[in-house]
Amino acid sequence: MKKILFLIVCFLPFVVACTQENKIKNDLTELELKDKVKSLKIIHYEPIDKFGEITAGERLEGNRSYSFNEQGFILSFDTFGKDGEIKTSQKIIYNEQNKKSEIRALNIVDLGDTKINFESKSVYKYNSEGNNVEILTFAGDKETAKEVYQYNLKNEKIEGRTIFFQDDGKEIFGGKEIYKYDDKGNLIEQIGYSSNGDETTRSLFVYDQKNNKVEEASYKQNTLEEKRFFKYNNQNRKIKELVNLPNSKYELVFYFQYDNNGNELSSEGVLNMNLENRILRKDSYKYIYDDKGNWTKKIIYENGIAKFITKRIFEYY
Repeated sequence: MKKILFLIVCFLPFVVACTQENKIKNDLTELELKDKVKSLKIIHYEPIDKFGEITAGERLEGNRSYSFNEQGFILSFDTFGKDGEIKTSQKIIYNEQNKKSEIRALNIVDLGDTKINFESKSVYKYNSEGNNVEILTFAGDKETAKEVYQYNLKNEKIEGRTIFFQDDGKEIFGGKEIYKYDDKGNLIEQIGYSSNGDETTRSLFVYDQKNNKVEEASYKQNTLEEKRFFKYNNQNRKIKELVNLPNSKYELVFYFQYDNNGNELSSEGVLNMNLENRILRKDSYKYIYDDKGNWTKKIIYENGIAKFITKRIFEYY
């Protein structure tokens, strides 16, 4: 039971983290959706090859749906299985400044002969500058954890602390993260500390003149574990990613291509070992678009073989 509750606590901040960390206008921008979308349903299918024509077969797991307000922010987010039954559900409430004030979540755990519903919520607090300074998480009506954030005079987040609550209400410090930025506001260093103050992780970032991330180094217990290098096209789309593992004899290189709509057409992974290049896998994609410019069908190929079909059903304001 404690493990399930812990998953609920972690689930809420994870789903919304993307909208907190990226400087975007709204959720539609982050999801790269065009026009005023009211709702979106995403369903995955097994592909069927009928004499060279790829059609949708059995519905797969991992489906989801969104609803948006007229300002382009997510009002609800659900995940559902191939049978259409909802597995998780979130309702998001906003304040007058269109900032999240509360997220209410329902997790449905299937135990075979019975199902258990776990309700949880996260409550957001802001300072006078509109910065999120606290996220308080509940399992049912019980406080389970909170995240506390500090900002500098530029309104950049410089520290985040995690605190857990015991059954008796006692607070337990769970660790913290420290953030540093360059003069343009780009995150250049992120350090994680355990509850006893030991450094656990460190990430360093380098950017080009267009503020694209071109290098990332990841450390664990002060040991370099991985370095990544990135290249971009004129539209600031990533076209190459090199992964260097210092403790191994090989490196990975990924190449990306895009269509005129900015959607990924292909990705190729290459293993470089002892100066020999070996193609691990090449993925390619085919799209069908609606009159708004959003793709409604995507066929995913692995090494030339159709593996998945994804359909997106839109409703517009």
